Amino acid sequence: MFVIALVLLLAILFVVGFASSRPSNSVNEFVLAGQQFGIGMSTCSLIATWYGAESLLTLSDEVSRVGLQCIWIDPLGISLCLAMAGGFLAPLLYRKNVSTIGDLFLQSSGRSGELICSLIVIPSYFGWIAAQLIALSLLLQAYLGIPILYGLIGSGCVAAILCVGGGNTSIAWVNVLLLAIIGLGLSVLGWAVLKGGILFDFERWQFSKSIPSTHWSLMSPDASAPILEVIGALAVGSIGNLPAIELIQRIRSAKDANTARTACYLASGVYLALGCVPIFYGLCFSSHQWSNGTDQLQVVSELAKYYLSEPFQVVLFLAIVATILSTLTTAAMAPASMLGINVIEPIVGRWLRRPLTEQAKVLLQRLCILWMLFMGGWLASSGKSAFELVRDCYGMLLSSIVVPFIAILTQRKPWSSRAITSTMLAGTALWWLHFFMGWEQLGGPFFEDLLPIPHELGEAMVSALVLWLVQGLDRTRASDKEDSIGIDLARHP
Repeated sequence: MFVIALVLLLAILFVVGFASSRPSNSVNEFVLAGQQFGIGMSTCSLIATWYGAESLLTLSDEVSRVGLQCIWIDPLGISLCLAMAGGFLAPLLYRKNVSTIGDLFLQSSGRSGELICSLIVIPSYFGWIAAQLIALSLLLQAYLGIPILYGLIGSGCVAAILCVGGGNTSIAWVNVLLLAIIGLGLSVLGWAVLKGGILFDFERWQFSKSIPSTHWSLMSPDASAPILEVIGALAVGSIGNLPAIELIQRIRSAKDANTARTACYLASGVYLALGCVPIFYGLCFSSHQWSNGTDQLQVVSELAKYYLSEPFQVVLFLAIVATILSTLTTAAMAPASMLGINVIEPIVGRWLRRPLTEQAKVLLQRLCILWMLFMGGWLASSGKSAFELVRDCYGMLLSSIVVPFIAILTQRKPWSSRAITSTMLAGTALWWLHFFMGWEQLGGPFFEDLLPIPHELGEAMVSALVLWLVQGLDRTRASDKEDSIGIDLARHP
């Protein structure tokens, strides 16, 4: 039954993707769907972009293990990010008229800023793609007995077929269908668990006492500075995701700035509601009647086996597959567009001494999608957990890209190219230092007792300081140069 349902789902997705695709005569049509999305399509695209394996599967596992203290990045942080995107990002992006974040840095700091930004942002998506591939392959192993390696290969192939055909237009229509399946599956399991009374006792009108009291705490009891830890996690999920390529593409795919703004607000509310579902699952699973400790996918699968008959388990299985596929397709499409437009296309054009044709650019986009999926699959085979991979991706953007990104969007006076590039390099260097050393706080053992700031938040603060210092030095040099020129003209009129 599971195999038949999966085959039917994939067949329907391929038909919808093929029927909705149209010949892409330009990169704008392939990447931004010709900027024709209305409020409904834009909202569904934004939700499907973010609601993936980490949102449903790993979040429910983490909640069952540690409680509510892990909800600050997802769903609270990402929901806040979508709201901030509607109020702040959408109108500014439409003023700048860009397709990717690399275009924004190209306008502000030239080719060097564009290339450095691209080389920082694109590799961070390998972990995001790998997280979805890991979750989907584990799901196929749990329900169908498919080996992990074959699951990784098969998942990557399905995503490639859905992406390379019609580009963003077909992906958006596929995501609408997937979102409907997600809502159906989550509702089926949620209603069954709610009726079971495992979380809430309707007779006594109180929460179940079998859930550990520590699971209701919003802060970690072991943290040396819990408030700062919460602020850091919320910043990673919200501010750290503002320069995400897929968010920029979904906003720019809308037909105008007002449509994009409204879609972001709606997506923020719906995402928060959907994000409460895995929290609900995780709290239910933490009851004493369940086994201690959780493995990947154990929460959702165990609840489904206990509360659902086999036909309804099939519905939930398809919902989980839809959840992962919706994010996987966007996760491959977004960075591939940046790789093609901002990295490879200028290099090839300079080598050929002429710009590429639009057909060649679209072909390049398709090849870049395949490359991103290959790299994500390679990283997925390294064995790192999906939760760690996604968390690391979030942190990279906050540390190195957020500060110059916001500075460029809100600039009144032009920032120097040196200031922008120095800021990105400083934030990236600090992030890698903390990553390799395993430090959770800024400065590790040297400063954690003095000022225990989460390292991503601290790195963003250091990046802002570098931006201000280098910009000040450049302005001082420019002013001194103007003064010296004025003196020379006075001496030699």
